[in-house]
Amino acid sequence: MWETMTNQNYQEIMQQVYAWVQTHVLTANALAQIVIIAGLTLVAILIGKVFKGNFDKRFESTINSNSYWSELARQSSRVIWMACAYPLFHIAIVVFQSMDKPSNVLRIATSLTMAIMVVRVSTGLFKNKTMAKLISYVAYALAILNIFNLYGPTMKFLAGVGVKYGEVDLNVLMVVKGLVLLVLALQLAGFMSRFVHRRIESMEEVSPSLQVLMSKAATMVFFAIAIFISIDAVGLDLSGLAFLSGAMGVGIGFGLRNIFSNLVSGVILLLDKSIKPGDTIEVSGVYGLIRSINARFVSVISRDGKEYLVPNENLIKSLVVNWTYSSPEVRIRIPVGVSYDCDLKQAVKLVEQAGSGVDRVLASPAPAVRLKGFGSDSINMELRVWIRDPEKGLGGVRHKIVMNIWEILKENNIEMPYPQRDLHLKSVSDDISDKLLDKLK
Repeated sequence: MWETMTNQNYQEIMQQVYAWVQTHVLTANALAQIVIIAGLTLVAILIGKVFKGNFDKRFESTINSNSYWSELARQSSRVIWMACAYPLFHIAIVVFQSMDKPSNVLRIATSLTMAIMVVRVSTGLFKNKTMAKLISYVAYALAILNIFNLYGPTMKFLAGVGVKYGEVDLNVLMVVKGLVLLVLALQLAGFMSRFVHRRIESMEEVSPSLQVLMSKAATMVFFAIAIFISIDAVGLDLSGLAFLSGAMGVGIGFGLRNIFSNLVSGVILLLDKSIKPGDTIEVSGVYGLIRSINARFVSVISRDGKEYLVPNENLIKSLVVNWTYSSPEVRIRIPVGVSYDCDLKQAVKLVEQAGSGVDRVLASPAPAVRLKGFGSDSINMELRVWIRDPEKGLGGVRHKIVMNIWEILKENNIEMPYPQRDLHLKSVSDDISDKLLDKLK
């Protein structure tokens, strides 16, 4: 019984599909539209080849590179013929409408062409795959609505769903438009900020700290303009939400006070030029090279390859050692101890000679030895040398100097004593003394 009903239903569905195809597809008008679409597509491909050749030639370096724009350039090159076909399809629709002829097939081709172009360009425009997929879904959904003549009713329905607060009429359509415009405006602001950042970096006459400050200021301006333009384009009047936005602003201000503190601290650091990209600093036990100064933190790369993100506020409140603030020259101190029986003047000359034999050690100021005092086991002295590249680390230089000191003192029979202690035993029993003697043997 079930199989019989299934077969009957299947036959009915196929009959309905066949009837629809005969009514809407296998007609002279529909076939004429299909032929026109094929012809216009061929014309668009031929025209697109000319434009694509010029486009690829002009942006050859960008297409073959691994830059941010390379994927966008490649995707744009692929849809040039679609961009040529889209206006041709629209002209054909206008012609059919002027003759009072249906243009359903042409409308389908136009909607799908626009959707595919949007998907291709968004793939190259947005590096975030989730965002690119979301835009693709929206583009295809709008195309389907337009194909079935549901775009207008859907927009009208969304405009009628919402809430009214005072003089502000907030509906779903307004929110969707606002989000779309905001995403596009923020993306454009990001492009502009990156372009300005590269131009500022090419200004050799501007100091690194001022370059960072100018770049961050331009970024904030671009993003602020993008937000205000999006709000204004939607037509949202925020005056009716003044009280609510004020209350939210107070709450957000308390919650984000640390973020704003770091932001202001970063601006202060850039203005007073106390630190800049390329400086070697030491703060809170972190020693390394400043890679970048960001809105909230400073990136410091240590000699171990670790990248520390130090909040800007810490650089204002804490003690910071900037090894290259006014001069890149840094002094290294290495303690040395020699025996009381050695020739002290000879030992001093040999230690200074050991310091001079290292590549990174500067000849001026020359390595110098200073006597520190008389220790319980040795005469203590200190070798002081200067280097000009602390960003390369101190461990390598210290290692080579210590090795040179060891070798040169050993070659000249100058002893570097180590602590020795005499053990005196008082009132020890015979059993304990015998055990100690056995262990010493």
